[in-house]
Amino acid sequence: MSQILGYTLLTVLTVDLLATTGDLAITWTSPVLTKLYSNDSEINPFGRPITADEDSWIVSLINIGAMIGPFPYGYIADKYGRKIGLLAVSVPSIVSFLILAFSRSVYLYYFARLLSGISVGGGYTLLPMYVAEIAEDSNRGPESPRYLIEKKDIVGAERSLMKLRSQNKKAVEAEIDNIKLGIKQTETKGNFLDLFRSRVYIKGLVISTVLVVAQELSGISAVLFYTEEIFTSSGDGGMAPELSSIVTGIVVFLSSFATPFLSDRWGRRLLILISLMGVFLSHLALGAYFYLQTSTDVDVTGISWLPLFSLIMFFVMYNFGMGPLPWTVSSELFPVSVKSYAASLVSCVCWTTSFLVTKFFNNLNEAIGQGQTFWLFGGFCLATWVFTIFFVPETKGKSFQEIQEILEKR
Repeated sequence: MSQILGYTLLTVLTVDLLATTGDLAITWTSPVLTKLYSNDSEINPFGRPITADEDSWIVSLINIGAMIGPFPYGYIADKYGRKIGLLAVSVPSIVSFLILAFSRSVYLYYFARLLSGISVGGGYTLLPMYVAEIAEDSNRGPESPRYLIEKKDIVGAERSLMKLRSQNKKAVEAEIDNIKLGIKQTETKGNFLDLFRSRVYIKGLVISTVLVVAQELSGISAVLFYTEEIFTSSGDGGMAPELSSIVTGIVVFLSSFATPFLSDRWGRRLLILISLMGVFLSHLALGAYFYLQTSTDVDVTGISWLPLFSLIMFFVMYNFGMGPLPWTVSSELFPVSVKSYAASLVSCVCWTTSFLVTKFFNNLNEAIGQGQTFWLFGGFCLATWVFTIFFVPETKGKSFQEIQEILEKR
C-alpha cells in the first residue's frame, strides 16, 4: 500500500512541476522589471530603460495567452490523452524561457510572455483534470483510466489502475465499473446556452464570476508581478527589496498548506469571509503607508516595516481563502452537463480581469496615487465580503441537490 501511495505521490509531484513553471512565469516580472528599467547594458538586454507602456505589456500579455491556452490543450487532452496534453503544455513554456534568456528585443519579450500565458492557461486546465482523475476515489493511473475507458481501452485502464492500486483484480474491476457509470451519467451533455436557461444556473454563474473577479480586483496579479518594485518604492525598510520578495515568497508557499485542511473543517464560506476581511485590512495598512509617504509630510521611517508586514499578511490571508476557494465553490454549483462551459466562461472572465488590472496598474498609480490604489483594491474586497454574506451559500458537506435547493430559495 505504501508503495502504491508513493507512486501516486510521485506522479502528482511530477505533473505539478508544470504548475511550478507557470508560477515562475507569473512572478518572473518582479525581479526582472527593475533590471529592464536600468541604464546598465550589463543587466538590461535592451541597452535602454523600458517605458511604462512597455512595462505594462510585458506584465499583462501573459493573461491574454492564458485566455487562449485552455482551448487547444482541452482538445489535445480529449483527442490524444491527458499525458500527451500535459507534455505539450511544456513546449510553449520552454520556448518562452529560451526567448527571455537570449532575446534583446522587447517585441520578442511580448511574444515570449504570450507563449508563457498559453502554457499557463493550458496547465491550469489540464492539471486539475489529470490530478482529479488519478486521485482516490481511486488513485488512478499514469495515463488517466477515465480517458482510456472513454476510448474503449478497458485493458489499458485496468493495467493503469493495477499499477497504482493493489493486485486485487476484483477491486480494480469494480472501480472500472464505477468509472463507466460516471461516464454514462455525463453523456447527457448540455450546451453553453443552457447556462442561461435556468435561474439556478444563472445564480451560480453570478456567484462564481463575482468571486473570481474579486480575486483579481484584490490586486493579487499586480502585487505578484510588481512585488519587488513595491518594496523598492516603499523606501528603506531595513531589508533589500530582493530579500523582502524572497521572504514574501516563502510565506506564500508555507501559508498555502492550511486551506485544504481548514476548508473541510470550517467551510468554504467562512474561510472566504475571513480571507476577504484580512486582505481588506492588509490593503488598508499598505495604502496608509504609501499615502503618508507620498501625499503628506509625515516621516514614515518609524513604520518602514509596514509594507513588508502588510504584504506578508496580504498573501497569507489571500491563500487562506480567496486564492483557491472561489474555484472550489464554482465547481460545486453546476451539474456535470454544463460544468465545463461554466468553468470556461468563469476562467475567461478571470484572466480578462487579470489583464486589465496588470495592464493599467501603473496608470492607476499615476492617476490616483499608489496608496489610493491599494485602498481601491481593499474596497473591492470589502464589497465582495458583503456580497458573500448575503449571496454565497456554504457548499461544504452538501450534496449537489442540496446546493441547488439553497440557490433556488435565495
